[in-house]
Formats: sequence, C-alpha cells, structure tokens
Amino acid sequence: MRVVPNRMHCADAAVYTERYPDLVVCCPAGAREQVEAVVPVDGLAWDVLGPHGITCHSPAGDDSFEHIYELPLRDGAALICADTVFHLREHLPGFSGFIARYITASTGFFGVTRLGRLFLWGKAGLLKEWLLEQADRDDLSAIVVGHGVPVTSDVPGHLREAAARL
Repeated sequence: MRVVPNRMHCADAAVYTERYPDLVVCCPAGAREQVEAVVPVDGLAWDVLGPHGITCHSPAGDDSFEHIYELPLRDGAALICADTVFHLREHLPGFSGFIARYITASTGFFGVTRLGRLFLWGKAGLLKEWLLEQADRDDLSAIVVGHGVPVTSDVPGHLREAAARL
C-alpha cells in the first residue's frame, strides 16, 4: 500500500508504482487530482485505510492539506504525519541548513513550519484546536513525522508546543 500524504509528495509515486505494480495507491481527497496526474489512485485514504483500523484525521477542517493518520498500538495509539509538523530539533549545516533555519523556519523545534503555516492559510486555528485536543488524550504514545525524529516521550508536551507555534 502506498499512501501519498499530500499533493507535495507525489513525485516518487511513479517510481514506487513502477517498481511495485500491484501497489494500492491512496491519498486524501484534496490531493487526488495532483496525484492522479502522476499515478492512478485506487481510493481515498479513509476508504482504503479504515478497514485496517487506521483513522484519518483532517485537523485543518478538510482534505486540502493532509491527513494525520492514527494507528492503534498495544499500549495506545500513534499519530503519523508527513508535513503538518516537523521534528528537526538540530539545525542542519551549510547552505541548506541556512535555508531550513531562516527561510522555511523548519528546524530547531517541534511544530508547524513557516511554509506549513502558509499552506494552512486561514485554517491554523483549526489545527491548533485539534493539536490541543490530542494533547489532552491519555492514550497517545508516539508521533511519527515525515521530517525528523519520532516523538516517544512527553507526547502531550510536544503537541502543546506545536499548538503554541500557531
């Protein structure tokens, strides 16, 4: 199964579907048109993943940004996201590190980047509210991010940190 998390992550979808021709491709509804310009989409994420016990959250209020996926674990649940939040605590070296730190503001914290806030135009309040709701849960044991290291301790604190950046 290949989950294309949002419209910005469909570049490698063609390579994966060529390498694995039986791959089932799914994505959020808001990304479908862009993903289908690259590869055929077999279904929407909530339809394909739901029967496997995976919940698709749309914290920005619709499918125009990306889903955050919730996977059940033996001891609770994990949240998985691609670009909604980053966890690049260490600043990167060199010119690319300069860009990441000062232009895109995507290193040195856990949370939504400057670029992410632009994509959330007018919806940051909805994401902030959702992050705070998740922080109040007692069953979350991990947050897996597409950019950075997973969060496996103080999950509520990290979610509150991300909400405070909005």
